[in-house]
Amino acid sequence: MASATLEHPATEQLKAKAAEMRDGLKEIASLTPEAAREKMRDAKACAAECVENTRETVSKAKEGVEDFVRERPLQSILIAAGAGVLVGLLLSRK
Repeated sequence: MASATLEHPATEQLKAKAAEMRDGLKEIASLTPEAAREKMRDAKACAAECVENTRETVSKAKEGVEDFVRERPLQSILIAAGAGVLVGLLLSRK
């Protein structure tokens, strides 16, 4: 089971695409209206591609978790209980 602090390759790709889109939006501000519309269409297509890639990645991760739970139900329950206790301890600290 992967930690939330570990970077997934898809996360790095998503960050790179976001940076690319941000740079593209900066460039759009200095373009003519028609060129800006074309850049916006490109940015929209890029965003749609990122959303689809993210959906695929999340779907694969979900399937992996479901398989893990089916194969190891007791271990899954113990992990969930341990995570709940840990969260409870962290939230109860003042």
